[in-house]
Amino acid sequence: MVSPRHARTYSRIGAGVIATTLVAAMLGGCTSAGAPGTSSPIGLQAGVVRESECYKLDMEPHGWAAIAAACQRAATNPGATTGDFAVANYHIGRARNELKDYAESAAALDLALAMPGVHKELRRRILLTTGKARLGLRDFPAAIEVLNEALVLGPNDLDTTMQLGDAHLGIGRPDLAARDFEKVVAMAAADGGQQARTAAIAETRLGAIAISSGAADGLERAARHYEAARKWDAENVDAWLGGGAASVQLAGMRNGAEAQALYEQAANSYRHAMRLAPAAVDAQTGMGAALFGLGKPGEAIGYYARAVELAPTSAPRRLDLARALRRAGRLAEAERTYDEANRLEASARTLFETADVQIALGARDRARESLIAAQKLDPAFSGAFLGLGKLLFSDGPQYFPAARDQFHEAERLTRSGDNAMRAEALYFLSRIETEGGAKDARLAISYVEEAISLDPGPPQYRAQACLVRIRFLSKDDVRRASGAGPCTVSDDSAGSHLLSGMYQLRVAHFAVGDDRKRNWESAYLAFSAGRQKVEAAPEVERPALRERLAFGEGLALYCVGFADVGRQAISQASTDVRAYFDMFHVARCETY
Repeated sequence: MVSPRHARTYSRIGAGVIATTLVAAMLGGCTSAGAPGTSSPIGLQAGVVRESECYKLDMEPHGWAAIAAACQRAATNPGATTGDFAVANYHIGRARNELKDYAESAAALDLALAMPGVHKELRRRILLTTGKARLGLRDFPAAIEVLNEALVLGPNDLDTTMQLGDAHLGIGRPDLAARDFEKVVAMAAADGGQQARTAAIAETRLGAIAISSGAADGLERAARHYEAARKWDAENVDAWLGGGAASVQLAGMRNGAEAQALYEQAANSYRHAMRLAPAAVDAQTGMGAALFGLGKPGEAIGYYARAVELAPTSAPRRLDLARALRRAGRLAEAERTYDEANRLEASARTLFETADVQIALGARDRARESLIAAQKLDPAFSGAFLGLGKLLFSDGPQYFPAARDQFHEAERLTRSGDNAMRAEALYFLSRIETEGGAKDARLAISYVEEAISLDPGPPQYRAQACLVRIRFLSKDDVRRASGAGPCTVSDDSAGSHLLSGMYQLRVAHFAVGDDRKRNWESAYLAFSAGRQKVEAAPEVERPALRERLAFGEGLALYCVGFADVGRQAISQASTDVRAYFDMFHVARCETY
């Protein structure tokens, strides 16, 4: 069987989908058209094939079932010679292989190989077809053995080399597979383009191998292979799908105009794929990912919904839609879609994701039920501990000790696996040290820095790193700090400006005279800039950001000397906002 690792590697690559699954690679689309004696009957309808025709069927337009039946009669004819018997069983094997009856195919071909006196070219063809049957049976070592023997008899056979590459993929040797596919491309080029279709398929395989290699330049190499595949065969759907997936992943590693161009490139690739294969589900989900990158979540969700229409019984497609809805902030719809996916095929992870949405909706009881169900499915699943810890954490500081136990267990269970989940557990452990009245700044900073090293993407981790330093800032830290300190605005978001303003207020506690006034003025400018950016923040974050920025602006005005205006702004703040600023020692103008 295909190992789970390889099934994942060749069927789905990170944010995009590589449409060429390993099973499809080995069972379809990779037979060259020009190999001697391997042309296929062009008619698939059942026909009448006489026993005597079994020995000259290469150019006959008969159905595979009819061929198998006629050749079975020929093989059992008492007057058949050993040569006749070998030829008949070769054709039985070919026909059974086309009918995907791989065990019967392999059995017939083994009988053909056992016959004495089989001439070289027939033996090569029998070995090649045996290799295909063994691939169909997922017996990769046996496939490699017979295909290597076939290459001894025909060293430059493109079809055999292609099959050998697929067999090497099956045993987890992408290095050997890449060597085989590169040889296929070279042979096709030397053949003057007569084998363009097979060369295109080989290039798509090389693209998938490049993506899965983990090498720094893997995505760039993959993009080049998919582009080469399209040049060989502009109608190769997998080349467009793979190119789109590589572009989406590259865009996720870039910023600004470069990322925008890559997302546009990906969208163009998926449009081509949809023209060639309107029912290709992976094209729909890939287009959704590209449109999210282009800042068009509404259009993106439409494509994910179309994928569900095309595959209504597919739990993974409903999960794609649920995740897209969650990403767009449409949480109630996301919860319903997660429930639908879980009814089709529940897993501990999907139940954990469902609970995350339910926590965001404030549906704590439903979230707890989802997490308990996840633990029942997999008692060692770290996400259940992480989710239960988040529920306890949100209940307030009195529950932090119990939450800490859950987060420690989640972190322990993920040490050899899920970096993203482990990073989130560490992030919450840092928050407990920061917000729970603890004094261990070293531990709080250590937790969040490790979280960032494991998963540098989430902005809340960098925000926590800043908040830790604000909370535990000392006079010596201020003396050692250069520039704007640890909370330099890294982007133009409302959240970044809030952190910058809070840091300036905190530094003011350690300053004197004009330096202190400059800190307050800088804090005011930061909070004011943040208020201009609130509408660009995710909808769910806007209320808290708006209130905190308004309080910070009022506090800075009060401190700098505009007491009446500042007092009016401060008086409108809620108790929660006051407590938040006080937690980080930035709620008063005088020193602490």
